[in-house]
Amino acid sequence: MQATANYLSSLMEPTKRLTIVVRQMSVALTDADGRTVTLQTNNKSIDERAENGLVKLKRKAKWDGAVLVSEIDIDNGPKVERRYELFQEGEQLRVSTTLAGGFGGRGGGRGAPPVLHVYDRQRPQ
Repeated sequence: MQATANYLSSLMEPTKRLTIVVRQMSVALTDADGRTVTLQTNNKSIDERAENGLVKLKRKAKWDGAVLVSEIDIDNGPKVERRYELFQEGEQLRVSTTLAGGFGGRGGGRGAPPVLHVYDRQRPQ
């Protein structure tokens, strides 16, 4: 359970920088520590592991109009929905993260309100 808690904590903490590369069927997100997550945007579930293999999860992502929606279903943990949306004519990215369910199963109801992180676009100089 500690590994799952650590993974969830990492999802909820903002990174100082987020680099995004959009391809035809995927989006690669690299944080300030150099960790990259590649989201396949075909809405097909992919088995993955996190926290040195201790956390088993399924991840899928899709475009909902102009919003990239990623769903992470943690084995014996909550379900996480993360939405990536551009604002201010592409100058700002808002990332909202919502948890539903809980440890040891799905549990009823929704978790806490979404956590919102906002990133301003940095232009190369």
